[in-house]
Amino acid sequence: MDKITNTSPNFGSKYLLKGGLKEINQLRNEIIPTFKLVTKSPVFPISTDEYFKVPMRKSVAEIAKQTGEGGAEWLVQNAERNYGVKVNLKDNNDIFVFTGKDTLKLGKFMRQRQTLAGQIKTQFEIFKNALSLTFAETPKHITNLKFLNKYIEKEQNKFYKFASKDCKKVNNMQDLLVNMAKDNYK
Repeated sequence: MDKITNTSPNFGSKYLLKGGLKEINQLRNEIIPTFKLVTKSPVFPISTDEYFKVPMRKSVAEIAKQTGEGGAEWLVQNAERNYGVKVNLKDNNDIFVFTGKDTLKLGKFMRQRQTLAGQIKTQFEIFKNALSLTFAETPKHITNLKFLNKYIEKEQNKFYKFASKDCKKVNNMQDLLVNMAKDNYK
């Protein structure tokens, strides 16, 4: 009897590489479609800047707009200079690539965080109003920025802790491809 071999690659790994919009678009538009031609295993890239920094920048801009004083940069500088609130809007340039069963783990993690984010958003107004009495001399926009910053930092730390576990660091896109090809056939 002939031995049946699995012609569908079996891989399940996480990779971390440095990159921005160009690299994430290359992954989504070129590399992943190519891998989908040779494997049925899922591949999902996620940019920490899209996931954390873009929403943070939008929220900071909205808070700044509500003050009528200035833009996001003004708010960030004002918060640090006058209230000691440090907000980092700089990109991390980290891209995590999840493959195989790790994409399912990512999905579960994201659903849990989304549910929690909804709960926190609901509670945010209650806590903000209750604590605004404590920070009576702190302007509302600074209090909002402070809560937003703490929330994003907390969520980002949880994501990095989750994503970094058993994660392989790769130097560039070519290194990623080589590693994925090696891991492809276990």
